Amino acid sequence: MKKYLFIIILLFILGCKKDDNSNIPFVHVNIFMQTTDPQFIGLNAVNSWIYLAGGSRGIIVYKVSNDQFRAFDRHCTFQPQNTCALVSMETNNISGLDASYKDEILTASGHLRAVYDKDVNMIRGPYLNTEYLAFYMDSEIPEIQSELIRKAVNYGFDRQKMMVYLRNGIGIPAYGGFIPKGLPGYNETIGYTYQPEKSKQLISQFKTETGIENPEITITTTSNYLSFCEYIQREIQKTGLQVKIDVIPAATLKDAKANGKLDMFRASWVADYPDAENYLSLYFSKNFAPNGPNYTHFNNKQFDTWFEEAFIETNTKKREQLYAKMDSLVMQQAPVVVMFYDEVVRFTRKNVRGLGINPINLLELKRVKKD
Repeated sequence: MKKYLFIIILLFILGCKKDDNSNIPFVHVNIFMQTTDPQFIGLNAVNSWIYLAGGSRGIIVYKVSNDQFRAFDRHCTFQPQNTCALVSMETNNISGLDASYKDEILTASGHLRAVYDKDVNMIRGPYLNTEYLAFYMDSEIPEIQSELIRKAVNYGFDRQKMMVYLRNGIGIPAYGGFIPKGLPGYNETIGYTYQPEKSKQLISQFKTETGIENPEITITTTSNYLSFCEYIQREIQKTGLQVKIDVIPAATLKDAKANGKLDMFRASWVADYPDAENYLSLYFSKNFAPNGPNYTHFNNKQFDTWFEEAFIETNTKKREQLYAKMDSLVMQQAPVVVMFYDEVVRFTRKNVRGLGINPINLLELKRVKKD
């Protein structure tokens, strides 16, 4: 049964002390969520939460029970000119803090700023989430059909620099395949490194072979990932390939990519279960969208053979070898541009003990103690 959540209220104010003299803006909120949607997988467990855009400074949706949710605005009522994360650190009002205020908490290299080092613990680890750009392989556009262009985009931007400037070093640059770091089958050598000259050569070869003097691609994305696409746009255009960006609502993008209406789009894949088969299923030809998760319509007989072999293989080492071969084959044909593998970051005060971390980012509090 599908479950829905409506957020059409004046939201609770989260985590800080009330200041009656503060000027908190009243922001209209009207959000509809289908809680079984894969993008809200973070709400699967009781006591889990997710972040949404909206409200004054964003919204936290918290799952109280299987049928009850609560929504909070992240705008703090104590010193409202500051962010809640910063105020919480200064006033010692809470024991954990929100990692989304990255510029105030983290250095560009992803380390905790010295001003907080004595009072705050930072826990960091891989998250089973691959962020990528996808090409629709059944597109009629010559640039999308061309393996030269697809590889040129992969070679044409610096993933490490993107992590530093856009993510404060949080995230692992994707030099491997589609399988994220932390899963058997991951291979850090099968992907693409930053080689701008190689990218220029590939685009020049495309122009010579096709006679298209001004090749162009359009990346469709949502506003939340616009900065990443703009960064890639600037870098790729230096190689001679024109890049346009189309920003649309998340629901529209989801429907359009499932129905083959987008030639190139940004996407992510969070593991439903911790096995590489979950990621490789996106390239199995029998999983063509809209009936499955193969949004690129990648189709390769050798891949399908290996995928079916791995599905029935009981020897874990042999399965891992098959996973690695499949991932390598996908990267050779470049139906996707893997940008980075995500990371989980948690912050607590020094008096909090036992809060671990896990690759699927479930909050486990059974062993947590506060001194």
